[in-house]
Amino acid sequence: MKKSIRIISLFLCAAVLFTMCFALTSCKKKEEKIKYTSEYITDRRVDETFKDPDGNTAYKLTMVLPQLDEKKIATVDNFNAVISAIEQDSRSTAQAVIGNKLYKKGVPWTETADYELTYASNQYISAVIERRRETSDGRISYMKKPVVFSFRTDSQASLEDFAKINGDNLHTKLANMIIDKINDDGGNPPKIADLRAGFTLEDFALTASGIDIYIQNDSLLSYKGVKDCYSFSFAELTQYLKLPNLPSAE
Repeated sequence: MKKSIRIISLFLCAAVLFTMCFALTSCKKKEEKIKYTSEYITDRRVDETFKDPDGNTAYKLTMVLPQLDEKKIATVDNFNAVISAIEQDSRSTAQAVIGNKLYKKGVPWTETADYELTYASNQYISAVIERRRETSDGRISYMKKPVVFSFRTDSQASLEDFAKINGDNLHTKLANMIIDKINDDGGNPPKIADLRAGFTLEDFALTASGIDIYIQNDSLLSYKGVKDCYSFSFAELTQYLKLPNLPSAE
């Protein structure tokens, strides 16, 4: 009897030790994964005042936003490590990467409802962004559009970098591109001043193959608030904007 009890006790002790070792190993793996994912992410404290779509102050909020340390992904190997981490934990890491890029573009963090990672390479992360807004009268609107965030490892300027450098000059060139496209399609394009009043630099989005420009101009559209979309390939952008060659993410 005592021998049986001793055997059972030894078996239980072995089971407990095995469970503890397994738990410690799992924790270690989890810690390694978190470290692997967050190695390139730093936090940034931001005090922000949010306004509703009508321009009224909605609320004030202090946020700690994840921020991608782009210096640490200057090599293809490091970038692939970030991509691998995104694939392992696509939602949280992709939100960290994409959310920070959107915040730099002036899109409030809380307006960005969902992300769908669609493509990744050593040059680009592309995603579909869904934005959810609630107007002052209680209506909720959704907008989905593709975006591409460039992490070029060479010296070529991305379109985003070009936009920062050229500012208003880029705005004019984009408007001229649209006028030319409307002309080519046999339409009646507006004057440059009218067209420029219809969109801002925030109304264009890089895609995997080029650029989409969203135009809102009540003098051109039958329904107020509707945006028309004009798409241009990287080849067209290179021709119009005199950019270095911008290969697609394909």
